[in-house]
Amino acid sequence: MSNSYSICLTKIGNSAAFRLPTEFYQEHLQFADVEGWTEVNKLAQSNLTV
Repeated sequence: MSNSYSICLTKIGNSAAFRLPTEFYQEHLQFADVEGWTEVNKLAQSNLTV
């Protein structure tokens, strides 16, 4: 089973990154308050499928 989350492109300093919604972190507690980056395997339009 996979879930889709709407993401948005955001500017952080001189870089651009995708911001994940709160629902993602509520459903995947292992990523909450973790430093680093997440590799996206499937991105269609503005939706992340996990």
